[in-house]
Amino acid sequence: KESQIGKIKSCGISCFSLVNNSVLMWSHYAEKHFGICLEFDNTISPRFENLSDATDISEGIVGYTEYERINYMSTERKYAIFKIFLSKSGSWSHENEYRMILLNDKPQIQKFKPQFLKAIYFGLRTSDREQNEIISMCTTLGFVDIGFFKCTKSDLSIRFSKITV
Repeated sequence: KESQIGKIKSCGISCFSLVNNSVLMWSHYAEKHFGICLEFDNTISPRFENLSDATDISEGIVGYTEYERINYMSTERKYAIFKIFLSKSGSWSHENEYRMILLNDKPQIQKFKPQFLKAIYFGLRTSDREQNEIISMCTTLGFVDIGFFKCTKSDLSIRFSKITV
């Protein structure tokens, strides 16, 4: 049990969503529409500068169920950690979450390759100044083949319009 706890403590988790137009998620996770949303192309490999997708990362779609006890002594012991990280209460199913788990005591901040970033979506309240700074920074850092989109209101939902750069 102690070795499992040690493994859990040494992992890092990045959380993503399969949807970018949830009003609730923009309100909760993007500073009430002041933030941004990054879209990644998950077909790119390798995705990070100093990581191996095969040995340093585990990932998957979160399963939304009621929590269950995990028997660490079962034959699926090596999967117990991932079961913990890829499970969430059904109350959160609207998030359509995808998680990337960083293994092997790697540094928690990683540089991803420019081609991994596909698009940036700006919230309703992202200022023009911040928007222009981010677009300029992307160009300077070599993120050239990405789309930029601005969130717009549409009745009770949100939509995105492409920004011409």
